[in-house]
Amino acid sequence: MGGIISSSGKRPEAILWDLESTLIDTSRSSIAALNSAIMKLTKNKMTFDHQTLLPIVTKSNKATKQSTDMNNANNPQDKLEWATKIISELQLTTVTPKLLVSEWDSAMLRNRASIPLMPFALETVRHFHRHKIPQAICTMSNAKSYAMKKR
Repeated sequence: MGGIISSSGKRPEAILWDLESTLIDTSRSSIAALNSAIMKLTKNKMTFDHQTLLPIVTKSNKATKQSTDMNNANNPQDKLEWATKIISELQLTTVTPKLLVSEWDSAMLRNRASIPLMPFALETVRHFHRHKIPQAICTMSNAKSYAMKKR
């Protein structure tokens, strides 16, 4: 990277990073955790690939105005509503929203080390660090979710 210039031509005073989809790619991890939860709750009778789950999760996202990642739900009721929509779309007749959320949370915790960085995220953060530009992370994730994702 070259020098640091903002649209005004001035050096930025600080950088605020959105965590999900800017620094880390939680979308794939979230969908993998969802599939893992579904497999566990249906005793391996049902499994879905990323291409099947992504449109369903994205559709739920538009309806609830939430991120694809359930970690961003601001309260437990948001997660239950999200899970209810997923259960309905996938016709998971033996799964309750509360169980799906619980298993999804557990799967996300197990997979936290495998949440990948977005392309060039580390290099970009390091660039601003070398130029002594203060940086901070902003997220809609709750404290538990943020603690799980930070490294």
